[in-house]
Amino acid sequence: MAKCFSLFIALFLSACSLSTLNVYTPESDRFFRAVNFDNKQYDVVFVLGGGGVKGIAHLGVLEELELEGIRPNLIVGCSSGAIVGALYARYPSAKHLEKILLDTTSEDFMEDNYWPHSRFAVKDGERFKAYLQKNLKGATFADLSVPLVVVATDLGDGKLIELHEGDLASAVQASGAIPGVFEPVQIFGKYLVDGGAVDNIPVQTAKKFNPKIIIAVDIGEGLSKEGPTNLLGILKRAIEISYRHQVKGSVTQADVVIGMNFQDIGLFDESKKQELYETGRQKARAAIPIIKRLMKKRLGRPL
Repeated sequence: MAKCFSLFIALFLSACSLSTLNVYTPESDRFFRAVNFDNKQYDVVFVLGGGGVKGIAHLGVLEELELEGIRPNLIVGCSSGAIVGALYARYPSAKHLEKILLDTTSEDFMEDNYWPHSRFAVKDGERFKAYLQKNLKGATFADLSVPLVVVATDLGDGKLIELHEGDLASAVQASGAIPGVFEPVQIFGKYLVDGGAVDNIPVQTAKKFNPKIIIAVDIGEGLSKEGPTNLLGILKRAIEISYRHQVKGSVTQADVVIGMNFQDIGLFDESKKQELYETGRQKARAAIPIIKRLMKKRLGRPL
């Protein structure tokens, strides 16, 4: 509780500054091209949603699907889903990811301090980027074994930005730049933050490829069973409601949704990592018969 309170105070104080971030740079639009992987159609696309430490559940899902021979031809990721998706696209082995992710702690992503780094965020994001560069081995999107798209939010016009070329670590860092926690990431003149601000489970991005099967993984939380007790509780509840409506609108367009429905697990609650991982495996196992029937129907093969 003290940790969360300190973070809140830091965010509040940083918000009091009158300085302005120049987010309006229309000339930068020419650097962002529409996603086009040679107009190729993909059989199976995985869409991995965001959710902080709950991204460990993606590992469990990937492991179970991989055991059944169900692999993606394309991955679309947001925030923690972008992190896991990038690691898997680089090294398509759940066992390889397990060695990295289960040992990862919040200290790998950010310094242990709560005073604002600047007027815009508590952390500068440099440790986050260093973690990505180390584990992605300095890769670009062109180096990946599985095609990947990660999404971020443009602070200028509020649109969802689809990143699919160039430096991989910078793109993933932008996708996971939680507003107020991490500094916005500047790419080609645009200031980008967490893609979850627009679309936490970017099924619409996946649909642009006309895939035969979209498997979306929702690691978000259901509404808390505890009622709000104060002003901050009301604000938190309203945000949760808004988020769930956004997600519902997204996942209804997927062919298969593997949902976790976690309860009261914070963005950085590392005490539940094993539980998150096992839940991902369990939910994936339950979805496998549905996925196999769909693959047989649409792809003409069970696997």
